[in-house]
Amino acid sequence: MSDNRDMGIEFGALQEDLENESYPISKEELLEKYGDRTVEHSGGESTVEEVIGPLGREEFEGQDQIHQSILNMVGDDAEGRKEYSDRGGSVAGENRDTDGGDGDGEGDGSQESL
Repeated sequence: MSDNRDMGIEFGALQEDLENESYPISKEELLEKYGDRTVEHSGGESTVEEVIGPLGREEFEGQDQIHQSILNMVGDDAEGRKEYSDRGGSVAGENRDTDGGDGDGEGDGSQESL
């Protein structure tokens, strides 16, 4: 069984269906068969119609082209939190002051260095 998540996008059963599809397939036929199917990402979910519909491409030679087109068109919505790192420190533009301190180091949880 293959992993149905790639770069923050959950393809679900769509991935297996596309693997079993006959190619080449026209965009029209692809949207008829799968246009109402959804892919999930951190920004919510999108239908295949919403993602593939705006493309100028009229035919897909294989599942990989469809897969890559979805990844490209969903783009930033699948990234999740921008500039996030789980390695500590703060994120640019993120205010980490949670106790209402004024940032002067007094009573705001910061430690004085020796």
